[in-house]
Amino acid sequence: MNYGSEIMRVKTSWTNRVKAANRAYNSYRNRDYRGLFFAFNKTANGKMNCSQLVWAAYKTTSGIDLDADGGNGVYPRDIKNSKWTYTYKILRK
Repeated sequence: MNYGSEIMRVKTSWTNRVKAANRAYNSYRNRDYRGLFFAFNKTANGKMNCSQLVWAAYKTTSGIDLDADGGNGVYPRDIKNSKWTYTYKILRK
């Protein structure tokens, strides 16, 4: 367990969360991992990395753009700093 890790949620309806989860499961599952290449990853095609998968699931189902800085790539920090997300739990010992 990674103590200090934050569990986050997207500020949207339950319906939008379910749509994003279903898209991630049904469309992006079993894709090859893109690795640490985050620059220019704002697509829903081909290999995917962690933040790209979450971003694409919300963007394609609800139009919610979780990229905080609007750059060419979506990084984990972009999702953490997004106006759409909040931390609801921090894992502690």
